[in-house]
Parts: sequence; structure tokens; C-alpha cells
Amino acid sequence: MASERFLSVSDVSVRFGGLAALSSFSFDMREGAIHGLIGPNGAGKSTLFNVIAGLLQPSAGEVFFRGRSIQRDPRHRRVHLGIARTFQNLQIFRDLTVLENVMVGCHSRFRCGFWSSIARPPHQRREEQQIREIAMQKLEQTRLQSMAHVLAGNLSFGQAKILEIARALAADPKLLMLDEPVAGVPHAEVGHMMDVIKGINAAGVSVLLVEHNMNFVMKLCDDIVVLNYGRKISEGSTGQVKADPAVLQAYLGEEPVDA
Repeated sequence: MASERFLSVSDVSVRFGGLAALSSFSFDMREGAIHGLIGPNGAGKSTLFNVIAGLLQPSAGEVFFRGRSIQRDPRHRRVHLGIARTFQNLQIFRDLTVLENVMVGCHSRFRCGFWSSIARPPHQRREEQQIREIAMQKLEQTRLQSMAHVLAGNLSFGQAKILEIARALAADPKLLMLDEPVAGVPHAEVGHMMDVIKGINAAGVSVLLVEHNMNFVMKLCDDIVVLNYGRKISEGSTGQVKADPAVLQAYLGEEPVDA
């Protein structure tokens, strides 16, 4: 049976000087779910992502992943435990091919990884071949296999966003954190992104995402938590959140969002 406390954030607070970015924030994420994290700009969403990923230590509270505290685990240890993420701003290597970009993401699963293997003697090239095979599998999973040998700098913006997801998947995560996956993506490509994320989730990866595109969130997510000024104001299914007066007033403009 899937754990009901796959990811737990317990009373987390983060302060930057006199500003409270998060105030005693708590939520639980179910294993196997696509969980949305929404709120206005400055609500604390990116701060929470950074706390979970290990880029930022909270001033109070604790984060649990798969039944254990990860509070003292550095970022690389959390990757080994099964947490991977993307970022709002593209961080691809434009002068490498699509395949090579994903191979870079395999480094946490191997002793030497992509960068080391290409500089080592022939008897160690077996590991490079394993990395290449895994990278191709992730490109197939994200429907980018036909672009494998294209320079990443030649991709469309939407394709580059998916490339970042493929590279994150190369670390074999149990939890994939997506920071605004369709921000700036042309409307015609948003549906494709949704299909890619659904496919990743169907393959057994739980997904936590931050996104401002409400139609995308409402169609994709199983559960949603809403922040405003660093505090949780609503949590539940998409239907519950969409109908919550606190959400309508604080974030959705007092009008329900069409599903």
C-alpha cells in the first residue's frame, strides 16, 4: 500500500531578515500523486521547493521523505534518496546535444558519471555506454528521442523545458519536483507537456509542481495546496480548492476556474 505520508513538511518556517517567507507551513503528499503547489508571486512556493530540495535550511520545522527526516541531508544526499527537481530558469547545456544533456543527469547513479567517463581509458567506457542507454530511455519516456543528437540550443522553449525534465529523471527519482513547467511555453505545447508529466507519473514517479497556469494545474493535479504570504490557506482535491472561498478571494479572483 502506498504511503500516505510519502512527503511531509511539518511546521516549516523560513525568515529572510524581518520577512517571513514561510510561517509554520505543513502539508503531506501522497505517494503516486501529482500534487500542485499554487499561490501568488511571493507566496513562498519557491522557498518551499528549496527547503525540500536541500538548497535552503528552514529556521524551524522539519521535512520527512518516505518516513525519515531529511533535515540534515545535503542536496546530493536527497538526490540519492530519490528527490529530483527542475528550475524556473532553463539550466541546459546549449552546446551539448540533447542526449549529452541527459547523460550529465546520470552522474548521481554512477561512480564516475558522464564527465569523468569521457576522459578515462577504454576499459572504463562500459560505464559511459550504460549512461548513454539510460539517457536514451529517459528521452523515450519524455518523447524527445527523435531529438537525441540535436544541439540543445536548437530546441524550442517547450522542448528545452522537457529536456530539463528528462535530465532530472536520469537520477531515477521517486519524487520529481517541477518548478513552473509551462511558464513561457507556447499554448500549443502545453497539452504535450501535460501528457509527458502524466506519463511520468503513470510510470511510478510522484510529482510535486509549482505552476501559475491554473487550467493546467486543475486538469493535471490530484491534490493542491495553496499558499498566501507564506501560510497555507487551502488544501484538498482540485474540486475542493477551486470552490474554497479563501482561494477565490486571495488568488483566483473570486471566479471559479474552468476545468
